[in-house]
Formats: sequence, C-alpha cells, structure tokens
Amino acid sequence: MGRASNDGAASVERFTAFERAAHWSNAIAFCALAISGIVMARGKFFLLPVLGGHEVSPHRFDAGEKQVLWGDVLVLGLVVVASGLGLNLLVPGLGETQALMRIASMVHSVASVLMMAMFASHIYIGTVGMRGAYKAMRTGFVDAAWAEEHHKL
Repeated sequence: MGRASNDGAASVERFTAFERAAHWSNAIAFCALAISGIVMARGKFFLLPVLGGHEVSPHRFDAGEKQVLWGDVLVLGLVVVASGLGLNLLVPGLGETQALMRIASMVHSVASVLMMAMFASHIYIGTVGMRGAYKAMRTGFVDAAWAEEHHKL
C-alpha cells in the first residue's frame, strides 16, 4: 500500500525501519572499522603530517586510565545502577509499565556489556599489554625508567 509523497506522487515502502536500522548500523560500524584499520596499518603516514611527531606526555594518569574512571566507572556505572534500581522496582513513582521495563532492561544490558568490554580491555592492558603496569598495581611502585617513558611529567 502506497502513500503520497511531498510532491503528490504515490510512494512505496522499499525498506522497513528495521532494515534501515540494520543498514545504518552496519554502515557506521564499517566506517569506524575502516578508519581504525587504516590508522593501525598506515597511521604514521596519514596522521603524522597532521598531528606532528611531538608526543604529549600525561601527568599521573593517561587518557585510557581517565576513560576507565570517568567513562566506565562513573558514567556507565551510574547508568547500570539507575537502570537496575528501576528494574528491581526500587525507584518510587517510576512506573511499572511493560514498555518502561523493556527500555530499562535494554539500557541496563547495553551499559553492562560496554562496562565488561572496557574492564576486559583495562585488565588486558594492565596485565599483558603493557610491561610493568601489573607490577605497579601490585606493589605500588615502578622503575624510574618506566615512569620516565610513560609519564614524563
């Protein structure tokens, strides 16, 4: 069944909302993966002329460590706690409609998976991915050379 378009001509649905969502999800994922792949494979040649060869030294915590704290622990943690409280009906006046529970369940699940992925990455980098990082968290100390290399300031 068609409907009239802005110019008065009949239109026919070609793609459903689900098909369009699947298409754009794939398109966005492809672009992100393609760009990250180019950067990993040839990033020096693409980014060095733009960004320059000077490396910004972090103070005590680098960008990844700050991302884990602010993005994972604080933001996603609050989302998981808030949605969990809603799912357990512990938020007075929130309402208990089936639609709201589905939304809360979806938000809770997505935020939880993102948290797990970020924590898994953090654990990998802190144990295997960066030599000396695990020792720093286990003992609290690092070699002066390690500190100079990773946190010059």
